[in-house]
Amino acid sequence: MKIEKLTEKYLADASRLANTIFKDEPILPGVAFEASLDKHKFDKLNDESIGKIYSLEYFIAVDESGEVLGTTGLYALEEDKQEAYWLGWYCVDPKYRGRGIGGKLLDFTIEEAKNRGKKILRLYTSPSDDEKTAQIIYDSRGFKTTGTEKKDGNKYEIIYKELAI
Repeated sequence: MKIEKLTEKYLADASRLANTIFKDEPILPGVAFEASLDKHKFDKLNDESIGKIYSLEYFIAVDESGEVLGTTGLYALEEDKQEAYWLGWYCVDPKYRGRGIGGKLLDFTIEEAKNRGKKILRLYTSPSDDEKTAQIIYDSRGFKTTGTEKKDGNKYEIIYKELAI
């Protein structure tokens, strides 16, 4: 397995995977993936977002045959761009879970944020059954819950976490 920057070559497969995992989200991952590769789509996404996005970059885990095993990303919001990145669309294909891919993707993302001079890596998640394994991985890496929020229309409450890096 290797982790590399998302490119057009893997866009369709990465989008298909993440859109399937995060099918209940108001903005599907594929939209953000495309926006990370296209300035016009980035500007359009920013117009539709709740927070002002400053930067957006995604990565994929692929096997030797080029199959996308998982995705991860870093994005910065205008409001906290100096200190923090946010973890974006972090997931592993269900058929490859339990093989350490999620841990490697998260470790890679933490290291990328640290190497880019950020002091904090933030994320939001939920208590859904689909995210239980991710919760274990977050906790094992030292992420701390900083708050929760219940938004209208969301099935689950949102759990905010961060890691000092």
